[in-house]
Amino acid sequence: MNRTQKMALLSAVSLMLLMGCAVDIMLASLPDLARNFAVSAAECKALVFMYLLAYGATQAFSGVISDSVGRRPLVIASTLLFTFASFIAPFADSITQLHIIRIVQGFCAGWFGVVGRTLIGDVFEGREYDKNLSTIAMTWAIGPIVAPTIGGYLQEYFGWEANFIVLGCISGGAFLFTLFFLPETLRYKHALDVRSVLKRYKVVLSDKIFWSYSLSAGWLYGLTTAFGVVSTFVVQNILHKSASTYGTMSLMLGVAWFVGQAIYKRFFITRSDMARRRMLTLSQGGILVLLCLVAGLSFELPQSLWMVYAIPATGYMVTACALTYAFTKALEQNKEYSGSVNSLYGCVVSIMSGLAPALASHISPSILTLLALFAALTVLSMIFRAHAVRSEQKKYAAFAG
Repeated sequence: MNRTQKMALLSAVSLMLLMGCAVDIMLASLPDLARNFAVSAAECKALVFMYLLAYGATQAFSGVISDSVGRRPLVIASTLLFTFASFIAPFADSITQLHIIRIVQGFCAGWFGVVGRTLIGDVFEGREYDKNLSTIAMTWAIGPIVAPTIGGYLQEYFGWEANFIVLGCISGGAFLFTLFFLPETLRYKHALDVRSVLKRYKVVLSDKIFWSYSLSAGWLYGLTTAFGVVSTFVVQNILHKSASTYGTMSLMLGVAWFVGQAIYKRFFITRSDMARRRMLTLSQGGILVLLCLVAGLSFELPQSLWMVYAIPATGYMVTACALTYAFTKALEQNKEYSGSVNSLYGCVVSIMSGLAPALASHISPSILTLLALFAALTVLSMIFRAHAVRSEQKKYAAFAG
């Protein structure tokens, strides 16, 4: 591995770590923010979906522009602005100011997040590319697992401001590393041809199979963000547990997610497409039955943490499998436009991840509504997967005819 490859890999790792922490580290602070600014829970939950909407929308064009102007200047500019926004957040005196700051952070993440993934493709090929792409994917996955735990303890001992300061330190470190060590990795600059870009996007967006699998994945991602946003209020305001307890329980869900990914790799990936769909449908159906059972017990038994996390932890394992399937199927479409497919997939899924907690912000937090939310988003993902399968069958039937 030469110096350019090492610097690109280290830069990508730092950017993915920042990406993974940017949403989940502040979930434990949402109830305290509501009290601090004397606003509703819905206004605090908006901090999550505003970030995700800005992040998703920016992905639609950030990759294309980086092919024209280069990777390095975009990473430097976006991490610097993200750092500045993070350090001024503790001085906000209204929830509206925090909303604006989160939109700015989401906009920045849409730049350095896409470019961070692209760095690996710039400097690695073949088996080394697969190996190092897995490394940064693992780094990104670590963020949502450990961030709620870190955020819970920061909230309990230092307050909500500490979460933004930690984000600022991580992004500041990424900025300094890029500024002093990362060389430009773009091999060939391409002129920005808007007409050609729009043509590729039109082809991808007219593909019903791509849309259905992307929306299925989007609802599954949205399930995790919405569950995190609602459960922090249930744990702290209804069950009267500490922010650190919420963080610890979120860590359990993160571990369950990792286990689900391992299960998919071990038991799903070697089977036929039809077999994988059947296994997913049976697994998700089983989770829905268990959720209904726990919901019924919530009327008879004292409310406790196990109702919030026991079955959803199992559900997270199944959701990880279903999301991996939808992700791979969406990116299989229109391979001749793989760059556009990746950008639009990220855009759609991120926006859906923002819409789910936005919708969840209008429900009253309780164990029953939390379980109902998990079930509803699971059903939506299954509906869109079924629609994708029907579209595939029609497409293959047309080819056969």
